[in-house]
Amino acid sequence: MSNNQHATIEFLLAFHDLPEFETARGRRPTLSGAAARKPEPEYVEAAVADLGVEDALYVGDSEKDVVAAQRAGIDAAYLRRDHVADVTLSAEPTFEVPDLERLVERATATERRV
Repeated sequence: MSNNQHATIEFLLAFHDLPEFETARGRRPTLSGAAARKPEPEYVEAAVADLGVEDALYVGDSEKDVVAAQRAGIDAAYLRRDHVADVTLSAEPTFEVPDLERLVERATATERRV
């Protein structure tokens, strides 16, 4: 899920030889595609629909990510990495983590409790 154009997302996935994702979304290269960028929820909602789930977690490192998740009605995990350590958010994420390793630890711990 990115505000970059979809062709850019496809290129990056191929260039880095990343494993196949169930869904990957970037914006359409049109004015309406630009208008649908985060924090608008259109692309988040489409990705959730692609996955066929009702309950999802959006992980991002910008306020736009948190707002897009909230507007789509899903939880938001905010990655408070070094480059955003001092950012004050006006939107409240479901939770914050400093990196993806902590996100995995939190998800694993939650799965064990369920």
